[in-house]
Amino acid sequence: MRKDITKKFLMRENRYLGRMISIDVISFLVKQKQKKIKKLQDENNPKIEIEYDDLSFTKMLGTKEIDVMSINNIFESGDKILHEASRDGGMVKFNMVYCDVGSFIGNESRIEFIEKPFLLGETEVTQELYEKVMGVNNSWFSKKNSYLRGRFNIGDVSQHPIETITWFDAISFCNALSSLHNLDAYYIIENIQRAERSRMLDNIGVSLGNEPIDSAIVDIDPTKNGYRLPYGVEWEYAAKAGTNNACSGTNEKEKILDYAWCLESDASGATHPVATKKPNEWGFYDMSGNVFELCNDREQYFQMTRGGSFTSNKLDDISTYSISYTTSNTYDRKIGFRIARNIF
Repeated sequence: MRKDITKKFLMRENRYLGRMISIDVISFLVKQKQKKIKKLQDENNPKIEIEYDDLSFTKMLGTKEIDVMSINNIFESGDKILHEASRDGGMVKFNMVYCDVGSFIGNESRIEFIEKPFLLGETEVTQELYEKVMGVNNSWFSKKNSYLRGRFNIGDVSQHPIETITWFDAISFCNALSSLHNLDAYYIIENIQRAERSRMLDNIGVSLGNEPIDSAIVDIDPTKNGYRLPYGVEWEYAAKAGTNNACSGTNEKEKILDYAWCLESDASGATHPVATKKPNEWGFYDMSGNVFELCNDREQYFQMTRGGSFTSNKLDDISTYSISYTTSNTYDRKIGFRIARNIF
């Protein structure tokens, strides 16, 4: 192998060969991280950003000899990894946040353990990202909804969270995004049935595009590296972010409105752009309020949502302990999601 090629190029060249390369790669990543930490600290930002390719380069290192993801001086909980979704000549950027192994005190004072690191979306999936990947946007708070424009003055909604989708729609998005990034689909989805158009008109007042998926046969393959919904225990782990806060970002009732769009924050009966409130300790936005977030947990016809919405009471409905269940075919202007991904 030529010696005059930079390590980064070597990594780009060799990641496709699936083989172990020099431990110098680890040194390279450490230096990259230190460089970015210094740059961002100069901007009074304690978080770092690591490009998506840097994370991809480490996949080949996940061998018995070296498990790069367990080395704390490379990735730590709260590190941001830049992702991109490109289609039809356009591109949408979004961040995912690294969550390391650990534990926290969950419901009923039970200790919950996270045994494998994972990535979780920094924000809820936006209308812009959803539409870029899926080609449609069924959100109630949508620029296509003329009825809405006459009642709410909410302006550009591209950065509002996607909503009025079902659990099946959310996992279909995950598979579609996996395909764009050449990742293996986490979900196996068959026998898709969509809601009737008349039912759409009855429930949200206008048909905005392809009707939500009403039912499907779904199986999962947890060995795959594609995008997925977070499990409830992962969601709460990220929401608490190394604390035992009652609300994501704070344990002080008077400060909840700094972190959450809810009834008392003058949400005005509508969703709001993501990341306009404060983030929690690991840099996650809107884990309290804005929209309920779908989780991967599902029991027969019901699935879990976490975090509360713009209609929730600040003290009761948006705590990190709050869990609600809806049927898998529910599409509601208060329900959205954020995405997760395994790291191997």
